[in-house]
Amino acid sequence: MKLIQINIEGDKHFDLVYDFISRENPDVITMQEIFENEFEKFKSKYSIYGVYAPLYIINGRTIGTAIFCKTEIVAHNIESYLKSVQEVTNANSFSFPMSDAHCSLLSAEIVHNDQIFNFMTTHFPVNYPGSKVSDFQRECFKKMDAILKNKKDFILSGDTNCPRGTELFDSLAKDYKDNIPKDAVTTIDEKIHRAGFMPYVIDCLFTTSEYKVTNVKLVSGVSDHLGIVAEIEKVI
Repeated sequence: MKLIQINIEGDKHFDLVYDFISRENPDVITMQEIFENEFEKFKSKYSIYGVYAPLYIINGRTIGTAIFCKTEIVAHNIESYLKSVQEVTNANSFSFPMSDAHCSLLSAEIVHNDQIFNFMTTHFPVNYPGSKVSDFQRECFKKMDAILKNKKDFILSGDTNCPRGTELFDSLAKDYKDNIPKDAVTTIDEKIHRAGFMPYVIDCLFTTSEYKVTNVKLVSGVSDHLGIVAEIEKVI
């Protein structure tokens, strides 16, 4: 089955994102920084199923993470490692650092060819500058890591906000397979991102041993982050 992973940066790049999805025709999409009202539009536009988790509220609008798929989602879960859904949805505003956010692991069990695939996505708290890991991120990671260690099998894609080569990304890579090409130097689109080129692989595609990932490619011209496209099959 084909997966697309993309941080869409709110409503800034819809035409590019729509073209990307239509061109690739994925079975599953994991997405970050999507407004809640736009989540419903995506489901309607592509006649797909979806689940959503709020991240924070900005200018009165809820933004969050989502998983979409062509086949029905048989189960889903939101497991928080920072704040709660209620704390965020009842908030009036948001400011950095992301201590005000509801960071979570959003998961969806999807049936494909009579097999259950467990997809997960997250938007991890950001730190500035992005090449360093903060104590706040370390505390969040401990909680997220504990949740992951209780999982039997999964495909985790999303925005880690901790570059490959730093302790948190590399800790995940020790426990799970890092499927982003080894020669990739960034997952930031320098032509779209406000900061230009940054040598950070921060978007991820981790899998447990039950899954095989092939034909991974990074696609520019979609958002301020590169889109990730991959074929995934279950081998156990």
